[in-house]
Amino acid sequence: MFAGPKTTRLLWLGTLIGLGIFAVEIAFAYALQGFLFSIGVLANPSLALPSWVPHSRFAYVLGFIAALGTLRGLLYWAHIAVQGLAHEEVKYVQRSRLLTWALQSRSCSISQVTALYHARTNAVGESIYCIQNVVVQATSAVFLAGTLFFLAPVLTAITATILIFLAWPLRWADKKISEVGKFVAAQWDRTNDRLLMSIKNLVLLQIYGTQTYEENLAQESLLAYRRRSPTFYFLAGLKFAFPQTVGLFMVCLIAVMARYFMRFPPGMLVSYFYLFLRLVQTFSTINQSFSSFLFSLPQCKEIFVWWKQHSAGDTRTAWAAALPTAGSPVPDTQCIGWRLEGVHFYYPDADAPVLNALDLDIPPGKAVVIIGPSGSGKSTLLYLLLGCLDADRGKVEVLFDRGPARPLREVRPFVLENVGYVGPECFLIEGTVLENIKYGLRRSPSSEEIAEALRLAECQFIQTLPKGLSHPLTEQGQGLSAGQKQRLALARALLRRPKVLILDEATSNLDMDTEARLINTLMKFKGRMTIVAVTHRQGMLRIADQQVSLHERVQPGA
Repeated sequence: MFAGPKTTRLLWLGTLIGLGIFAVEIAFAYALQGFLFSIGVLANPSLALPSWVPHSRFAYVLGFIAALGTLRGLLYWAHIAVQGLAHEEVKYVQRSRLLTWALQSRSCSISQVTALYHARTNAVGESIYCIQNVVVQATSAVFLAGTLFFLAPVLTAITATILIFLAWPLRWADKKISEVGKFVAAQWDRTNDRLLMSIKNLVLLQIYGTQTYEENLAQESLLAYRRRSPTFYFLAGLKFAFPQTVGLFMVCLIAVMARYFMRFPPGMLVSYFYLFLRLVQTFSTINQSFSSFLFSLPQCKEIFVWWKQHSAGDTRTAWAAALPTAGSPVPDTQCIGWRLEGVHFYYPDADAPVLNALDLDIPPGKAVVIIGPSGSGKSTLLYLLLGCLDADRGKVEVLFDRGPARPLREVRPFVLENVGYVGPECFLIEGTVLENIKYGLRRSPSSEEIAEALRLAECQFIQTLPKGLSHPLTEQGQGLSAGQKQRLALARALLRRPKVLILDEATSNLDMDTEARLINTLMKFKGRMTIVAVTHRQGMLRIADQQVSLHERVQPGA
């Protein structure tokens, strides 16, 4: 369910609130007759009241009106509260789904995620807010119209016919609002995409001197958004005011018809006028909400399409189904390895496979170095070993130094829990050096373990930081060199006590002396853990028990 079950329940609650508002309006229309009678404006023969409406004693009439006013206030309070709850609930539902998808998916666009999480989700919330208002007001309006027809069927039919012919300006406004909604959504996306791209590549823009150029492009889209968006408010205001203006002319028409062509008791005419004006006001409110809904609809459609593409059934999503599960027990093992047999892998819309009939054994406890030119599939192979990608054909099994091989899908959670990973770019969080080193660790390491991991990862530079392990870091690791950040990542990987260490260009930012010392350290780990290294650096070949050259295995166009 796109909006979520709680949002749906709130919409149904809005229907009940609308019925309550209608009942109060009917009671107030009759109470108005009683009030005018009690102050001497209407005579007794002019009244058209049901028996439950007080009119003979002024105190009772005032008490009845006060009770109706209180009840009406409570209903509108509930209406606004339920509107707000539905608005926030649907935003929570969409953002919760987006968080799961963005953090659990194998790949996603930052620009798409931010657009869906902010602008699109806000548009959905605004739409539900408007729908909730329409539900309440339309429920009340339908019954108000029915009551008017019951009180004066001919008069109501005539006024309804006239109003139908006046509907074309509203349809024209709706069409224009939809066009404006599409345009401003597109301009907002352009601004957002340009801003995110510029921030991500800010250093490059500064070097090339294109900051002003990129800013001008973003400002153009933002200016187009500002110029066109007022059109919506102009049209929405017109749609709100038009029914009320026409409604006043209709009241005059009703008065003429009632005086010269039809005879009604004055009391009933008072109630009819009140209910008719309430209907016009309700219709104006519906128009206003419908305008906002149309304005938000283009963005709502986009997040709905995203939801349809990624949902599987009513209560389970495709990305949730793909999350790692506990799996079956695995044997007690010191190291793990892999066996790939006849593995093919294609990226969508690719003409040739990245990996073609790949057979590969990575024995537990051995060091395997993977080399090859850019685009030969080195990173793809790592993702297949970790289960982040699935082979199109062939099988991937996990090897244990004790026990039989198992399909990767069955034991993937175990594999991920026992992998230490160091990539080409160091992942850092906003926190201290110690918090970054311990990130993702499910146990509390001793100070001796931390010191040993830092020593092995050549992190002596920490001693020179003003606060040592308590030194604060930003997400960009400001103040640290690329090599220092990579060494922190290696220390974090070693602190996990991994059964397999994956190094994806892990020494690319290290100087030759530091790399040589790290290679000597890695040599000591051989036999104690499996090492899988992707590299362009010749020095890493020293640790290799096995060398895998992918450019010899992957034939272009195969």
